[in-house]
Amino acid sequence: MTEKEQREIFARNFRKYVDESGKTQREIAKALGYSYTTVNTWYRGAALPNAAKIQTIADYFKIYKSDLLDDSTIVRTNGQDEVYKSGDAKNEI
Repeated sequence: MTEKEQREIFARNFRKYVDESGKTQREIAKALGYSYTTVNTWYRGAALPNAAKIQTIADYFKIYKSDLLDDSTIVRTNGQDEVYKSGDAKNEI
């Protein structure tokens, strides 16, 4: 996986949690102790935070680091959500 792909995956997942939180990027930046500009670069996929910052973000959202780093797709079948990680055999659906 290229660095660009990693940034895009992180950005997509990060945007999901930011949007679900109902908070602005500025509010999250302040809570995490980072500048708005830094948070915005992650949000846009222009940069990828280091491992320590990813852990801080995961702790803030009460999620696993993998929730931010893994490429996953949620597929709803028969009323149940199933998460398929990139590379899963079922990902071919």
